[in-house]
Amino acid sequence: MKFKHLSAAFLLVITASAFVNPKKALRTFVSNYENVLGTSLELKFKSSSQADADLAEARALNEIDRLDDILSAYKTNSEFNKWMSNGKQTTKVSSELFEVLKQFENYKTLTNGALDASAKVIGDVWKKSSCRKPFTIN
Repeated sequence: MKFKHLSAAFLLVITASAFVNPKKALRTFVSNYENVLGTSLELKFKSSSQADADLAEARALNEIDRLDDILSAYKTNSEFNKWMSNGKQTTKVSSELFEVLKQFENYKTLTNGALDASAKVIGDVWKKSSCRKPFTIN
């Protein structure tokens, strides 16, 4: 009798396992881009399918574009540049820009002013660096 129950349980487990999808193996998908935020970009995703990797890649690139629209010192219509052009006027900013500006001030405080990453200084440095000629070795 015990053997009958054990056999039935074993048969049930074998039958049920036929309907369970095994976990697909994760693969690494790599994409390379040039001139993203002024530099090269390599994205690596571990995914079980190309479609999932493509979706993750699209979401990552969309987030980069969204933040670039907020923080760019090069785009004249970015939130950062609009804020910079307001001078000393009080201006409401997004939580992302506020967090970056807050961190600029934190680093200035932590270094007793040795590292002044204030928005004006950063904006001037970024603009000045974009006007330099590329470095070449002869």
